[in-house]
Amino acid sequence: MDVVTVVLLVTNLLLWPALGYLAIKGARKDPEIEQLEHQLKTFNHYRDTVKNPFQDAA
Repeated sequence: MDVVTVVLLVTNLLLWPALGYLAIKGARKDPEIEQLEHQLKTFNHYRDTVKNPFQDAA
């Protein structure tokens, strides 16, 4: 192997994990958005489990 091949190999081995780390770090959600999604999920579960008393009247 010549020097250029070794340098490219080492660069690749260091570069890809760093790019993966940055991608994962960038993909993290804002805590406020996560809280709103949790509230929406809770509301949807509540809405699906509570029976509407006027549903049978129609």
